[in-house]
Amino acid sequence: VLAKCILKADSSAEAASIVRVEGAGASIRMSDCKVVAGLGAGIMFAGGAKGLVQRCEIGKNARANVVIEGEMTDPTLEDCEIHSGQMSGVFVKTKGKGTVRRSTIRANSFANVEVNDASPHVLDNQIFEGLQSGVYCHDGGEAVVRGNQVFANKRANVSVSKQANPTIENNEIKDGAQSGVFIYGEGRGTIRGNNIHN
Repeated sequence: VLAKCILKADSSAEAASIVRVEGAGASIRMSDCKVVAGLGAGIMFAGGAKGLVQRCEIGKNARANVVIEGEMTDPTLEDCEIHSGQMSGVFVKTKGKGTVRRSTIRANSFANVEVNDASPHVLDNQIFEGLQSGVYCHDGGEAVVRGNQVFANKRANVSVSKQANPTIENNEIKDGAQSGVFIYGEGRGTIRGNNIHN
């Protein structure tokens, strides 16, 4: 259990992440923490780990602010602020799962949410001002993206490619600098009930 902690990188040594939870049976509960300015990822879940991260600020890390990777890896992030990473805000890959709910995901240098060969649930978030796509699903990603506000990203608000097949439903997708939804390179998907404008 970590509560009301500030965790940051204080050395020049590059680490995989500031917080790493790895292995089947590994779990963490974090609340009201700051995980900032790491030379690697902010928080990494791998190898079947689980956990609950609530009301945390995760930002300004040199790699993805949050990484979820590996089969059966299935944490939940709720009511967090995930921002200003030098790569993706949340990167779910290699059969990872996970739920990201009611969080603010903004101003990351790559996609705010990136899904690569994984199947997370991305629910009721504010996803905006990314320097590339708001949500980017590729290489077989099958995310459920539901009930989000996705807006004002510098590339397509939602991008789908390389056999990805997400479900994009009941989102408001607006004010993007490029496409609202961009499907290319053998991307697929189910897109329904969205308000896509401006």
